[in-house]
Amino acid sequence: MREYVRRLLAPRYEVVAVSDGQEALAMAREQHPDLILTDVMMPRLDGLGFLRELRADEDLKDIPVVLLSARAGEESRIEGLTSGADDYLVKPFSARELLARVSSHLALAKVRHESAELERKLRAQAELERNRLHELFMQVPAAIALLSSPEHRFTFVNRDYVKLTGRQGAEDFVDRTVPEAFPELEGQGIFELLDGVFKTGVPYVATARRVTLNRGPLRRPEDVYFDFVYQPMRDADGQVEGILVHAIDVTKQVLARQEIEKRERQFREMIDALPAAIYTTDAEGRLTHFNPAAVEFSGRTPELGTDQWCVSWKLYYPDVGPCRTTSVRWQSH
Repeated sequence: MREYVRRLLAPRYEVVAVSDGQEALAMAREQHPDLILTDVMMPRLDGLGFLRELRADEDLKDIPVVLLSARAGEESRIEGLTSGADDYLVKPFSARELLARVSSHLALAKVRHESAELERKLRAQAELERNRLHELFMQVPAAIALLSSPEHRFTFVNRDYVKLTGRQGAEDFVDRTVPEAFPELEGQGIFELLDGVFKTGVPYVATARRVTLNRGPLRRPEDVYFDFVYQPMRDADGQVEGILVHAIDVTKQVLARQEIEKRERQFREMIDALPAAIYTTDAEGRLTHFNPAAVEFSGRTPELGTDQWCVSWKLYYPDVGPCRTTSVRWQSH
């Protein structure tokens, strides 16, 4: 039978024939054939035992196997297929049927191999892109975090995120939810914002938002200001599966602006308290501020941003006789 099968296949394929399952296993490990045709009844290691060894080998488990057997019936066929065979051919069989089965399984094996190779290349490419993205996120001069699932569980944080939030390292975040990592955010509206972005798929953008965080080794509360974006991430079906967090610490800028505004208020309060008429203008001479004494002096309340204020008055000699009329335009110098 072995010689008969070899003669049938030899004109089309390169055929290696062995006498039992033990030799077949050694040959398969050495040559890694495209297909194995084996009898169920063999000495030393039968066909079913050979199948178990083959499928347990990581390098050989995907080789297609066609079982030949004199045992007909559904039960024998099911036993062969459940043992890992790709096909079950009952003897006696025609040459034409054998060739058709072998050709079909080789074609399927080729398709599977090409698909597996394509999948391997795609996985390798995806892993490369993932590594590139990881490195980019690690180097970008902003805080980056990735959250997954409706629980907002951290899957990635970069160095700037750890530094910005005042934690010790990535271990304070990965596999933990936002409420677990930042219990102090309770009542500050952050959890609700994340829930809204995940539910609606609409990004959220914040500018100079104040947040109280427990930062530093002692985890003391600090008021900090962030510009941040919550960007929903979608799966292949378009469903939101996570959120990308991008944040920048603008605390210094906000505090500096607040200090400037404070000094401007103090300056205006000082001007308003002076008894002399005082105006300030922009570079075009348009009024930007005036004090109450200026209104009293001129007898008119000007419009800021439009009026280029000019005051006219009469000068008199000490004897109260008229001297002349003078016009003065108030400019800043």
